[in-house]
Amino acid sequence: MNKNSLNKFFRKFGFEIHGIGYVEKLRNSTNDKDEWKKQQELLNGKADTIFDVGANIGTSATNYLSIFPKATIHSFEPFPQACQSFKERHQNNTQVKLNEVALSSAIGTASFNVNKKTDTNSLLKSKKIGIASDKSCETVGQIEVPTNTLDNYCKQHNISQIDILKLDVQGFEVEVLKGASGLLSGNAVKMIFVEMFFEEQYENQALFFNIAAYLYQYGFVVQDFYDPYYSGTNMVWCDAIFINKKYFSR
Repeated sequence: MNKNSLNKFFRKFGFEIHGIGYVEKLRNSTNDKDEWKKQQELLNGKADTIFDVGANIGTSATNYLSIFPKATIHSFEPFPQACQSFKERHQNNTQVKLNEVALSSAIGTASFNVNKKTDTNSLLKSKKIGIASDKSCETVGQIEVPTNTLDNYCKQHNISQIDILKLDVQGFEVEVLKGASGLLSGNAVKMIFVEMFFEEQYENQALFFNIAAYLYQYGFVVQDFYDPYYSGTNMVWCDAIFINKKYFSR
């Protein structure tokens, strides 16, 4: 199958494949884009409810407050040390609600892998793939953490609409999204901002293609890619904004 035939299939999911020359061009153009300002622009500066899944020490919550100062931010982070830093950072802000739990496709408990660099912690085991990030992802311990689903959390807190769902869960994206199937099928999520991989840094992780295919069935398409990380000529991971076609016109 040639590239044009493949692209005819892939365009259904909002993306295409290109050669190395295009990747280099994308590398240069993507580095100049601001994913935070773009979210603000897409929502015309108005967001009431933001979910920050994989909140770590609270940097994303800070960024969101700067561009959506009236929003309520529901943050989720299961790692105790990161939660402590988060609390110190946002202790006086009633708009930020920290939940010390991992989001998943099921309610219960799970084994959480603690890595050398805490922002690489994951419910999935890390792998060595021959790039610089292998060292950061090296596992140094495991802890048991509680898990919840987005559908259940929103039911518990009477939340019917999410303006932005931010996911930074190190390969566990589709499992989190499975736990939000009710919200997604009800068009209750306008936009998804997600860090995603093109190579398996974690065992059995979701890659870009898995995430895009899963979201497409709920009416989401790729808006654009941001902040890419390359190994040689290959993009290993990047951020992406997915938009719900019900809320955004072409």
